Amino acid sequence: MIILDKSIDRDYEVIANIAKEKNYPFFVIRLELAKDMTIERIKNRSNDFENYLKHFNKWYSDYQNFDVSVCSYFLDTTLPFDETGLEDISQKIELLLNKN
Repeated sequence: MIILDKSIDRDYEVIANIAKEKNYPFFVIRLELAKDMTIERIKNRSNDFENYLKHFNKWYSDYQNFDVSVCSYFLDTTLPFDETGLEDISQKIELLLNKN
């Protein structure tokens, strides 16, 4: 299994074609995240957040306009990221893997 921790909206076609070529199971997990929460997370995780924010409007627009029909699963970001929440996420990913 390969997990890409990145914004797939800008590279979806390339990555999907590689997965198809290699016959890899492929699905997208999309984080549903409000714009203000996204900005807050960027500020909290990076000392260089101002550089990220220069490009933020374009990136957020790409995220919003990404064809959600390709997404297999939408991750509710209100889930607690404790043991219970992570177990729930893990089980859902395992179900997706077993479907392919």
